[in-house]
Amino acid sequence: MEAERGGMRQNKENPLLTEETERRLVDAAITARKSAYAPYSAYLVGAAVLCVDGSIYTGGNIENASYGATVCAERVAILKAVNDGRAPIAALAVAGSPAQGRGSRETTDTASESETKTGQPTVQADTADTDALRTEPYADGEITQAAYPCGICRQVLREFADPRACVVLVADRGGRYRRHTLAELLPESFDPAQLGVEVRA
Repeated sequence: MEAERGGMRQNKENPLLTEETERRLVDAAITARKSAYAPYSAYLVGAAVLCVDGSIYTGGNIENASYGATVCAERVAILKAVNDGRAPIAALAVAGSPAQGRGSRETTDTASESETKTGQPTVQADTADTDALRTEPYADGEITQAAYPCGICRQVLREFADPRACVVLVADRGGRYRRHTLAELLPESFDPAQLGVEVRA
């Protein structure tokens, strides 16, 4: 489902989500892209969660040289809210696109082959200052694609949200956003009840 800015909307399952609140949440996710730390992919993601008490928490993706240690923007925002005792979560907005005007590891000289004295080809090392790459501000740019939460983020959100009521807003081009329930994005989800545990977020 796509929603354009300006359309009237009423959410019976989630009364917190008025049209104005949805816009504010998506805008907060777009702004949160500025805090992303993504020197390897240059794919900037921002997320914002709306808690049932009306508070909003934001986060940007945080990459790591050990790729598996990377944390998605959605989880950064969710875990900040949970850590502050603000769960359950009523809605999540996410905005992601490649940084404009730079690649993931732009350098002044790409790796190339040259002949050694022995006649064997060798690959020239990249001499760019990697520390400078990590701290260089990213261009904010426009949203150029819809970036949906990954499976892990959907499962983490499920732990702290009612899948039928929680709404996921995905920023898209032209100021639009797509709108889904968590149940639509994570059908037949695994939850605490299946472990015989009743969790009150």
